[in-house]
Amino acid sequence: MTFEIQIPSWVAILIALIPAFAIFVYIAKAKGSMWLAFILGGVGWFIALILRILPLQLPLLIYNQDFASSLIYFGYASLLAGIFEEGIRYICIKKVSLTREDNKHILSFGLGWGFLEAVIIYALNVLAIIFLMSEYTFIDLLPGAIERNIAILLHVALSFLVLCALNMKRFLILAIGTHTSVNMITVSIYHMLIKEVWFVEGILFFMTIAVTLFTYLIVKRYSPIKSNHKIKNFSYILPK
Repeated sequence: MTFEIQIPSWVAILIALIPAFAIFVYIAKAKGSMWLAFILGGVGWFIALILRILPLQLPLLIYNQDFASSLIYFGYASLLAGIFEEGIRYICIKKVSLTREDNKHILSFGLGWGFLEAVIIYALNVLAIIFLMSEYTFIDLLPGAIERNIAILLHVALSFLVLCALNMKRFLILAIGTHTSVNMITVSIYHMLIKEVWFVEGILFFMTIAVTLFTYLIVKRYSPIKSNHKIKNFSYILPK
């Protein structure tokens, strides 16, 4: 006799959201400024989303909806994500001093950025799927949950990279280029080459790890946060 463990679909939402929020609560505890940094990160992501809605829709109105599946549109949408998200991220970090009080605040900011993205892009959509299309199982939804965790790590790394742009503007260009490239490569491979979701998630994971390690080296040298305020090590944003 064999037994199959039936995992409820909604567990995928917990997998997408709990790790980042648990890390944030662990480092922030009751420190109000870190909670503000976390909230600001989410607000920043949402502003960047709203600002790029119209530019994203314009090519589809000019041409047609089929244009959305073209390589040119993938590149265009990826570039918009890079410009708007890293641009707003830079403004938030530069203009709101509490975000750069120390590295824990930058970490909180990046976690908040990725967390709200996971809530709106993934969790709300999964809730709709569960109620409207009950045939979707936990296994069907799991890749997206894993992807959200990878994306949150990427947002944390990009937040530290943009922090370094306060010293050298070229790091803002690097952040925009990195964000654009990661989006473009991931989407293009899935839609144009290999529709194997776990393969694509693996590529995204390794790209994110590479970005995180590269950012760590940059932060050690170019971070505007004084060394006596730094986190003892960068392991908060590295996977265990």
